[in-house]
Amino acid sequence: MKKLFILSISAIMLASCSNESNESKETSENTTEQSTEESINKNEASSDSEKNSNEEDADEKEKDDDKESSSDDKEKIKDAKAIYEKIKEKSAAVDSYTTEVTTTTISGEEEFVTKMNTEVGKEKNSITTLEMQGQQLKLLTFDDKLVAEIEGGNFIDITDDSNLPKGITDVQTYEEVVEASEYLKDGDIKEVDGKYEVTVKFDNKEDFKKMLDSVNSGMKSMVDSAMENIEDVNGEVKYVINDEFMLESANTDSKLTVKQGEESVKLTSKSDIKYSNHGEVGSIEIPDKAKNAKSKEQLMKDQESSPEEPKDSSTKEESKEESKEEKNN
Repeated sequence: MKKLFILSISAIMLASCSNESNESKETSENTTEQSTEESINKNEASSDSEKNSNEEDADEKEKDDDKESSSDDKEKIKDAKAIYEKIKEKSAAVDSYTTEVTTTTISGEEEFVTKMNTEVGKEKNSITTLEMQGQQLKLLTFDDKLVAEIEGGNFIDITDDSNLPKGITDVQTYEEVVEASEYLKDGDIKEVDGKYEVTVKFDNKEDFKKMLDSVNSGMKSMVDSAMENIEDVNGEVKYVINDEFMLESANTDSKLTVKQGEESVKLTSKSDIKYSNHGEVGSIEIPDKAKNAKSKEQLMKDQESSPEEPKDSSTKEESKEESKEEKNN
């Protein structure tokens, strides 16, 4: 701006001096026109130069800001507490997600593998496929209901099943899952292949319960029930956060001593929990059959109260024809 101001003043001064000259009118006009044109050209050149200079300054400032922001993130990943705050901040924008859980429990020579895949939609509806001991079960959660799909594409309402733990119909949003993962703030952090690993070790029931609550936030009653029979436990949980600060996985490895009757049994349990499709699941459509599903008790009552089905009309006609033929014979 300073250069532009000086050039503008110079142009005015040159024009004034030319007008006051004792030279001829023509010479004066030519000089004035020439001086003004030169000044304008200089003015435009200066403006372009200043504009380019300002743009370069803005680009440099933006680069500096990016470096500063990147530097801040680099500082944060050195601290597990800062990582937790970062993924918690990012989780608010995620309205749906998918989980894949594989749990392997070993007792002596016996091995039990359970797989559970769940899609959680933005309305907090969910579809879960459960595989256990060679059997598969599909569960739908919506409107505080838990409905199971049975043979033939039919559904049964198992919300009030007494064998199920309390709170099983509580679907957790991704934000709630991350909030429950506060346990990772106590871990050791390191960067591996552009991702961040946070490992937390535990060697007592209290810390083990915190870990279970963090990875099973919707199953607190089940966790509480399981804790009653645990005598001793140790192990670790490893959280993996990707470069976009999304929770990618939580892997647990536990060694337990569990009371079964009068005996104490040693178990090894490993869980691999994967989180994916952050914000990409969208809405989950619930079939009308599932919405209108009846409980086992209701189905039994309906069967007991339903009258015997009448014979088909075509069968009645056939019986009449047979009777006529018999009479004729």
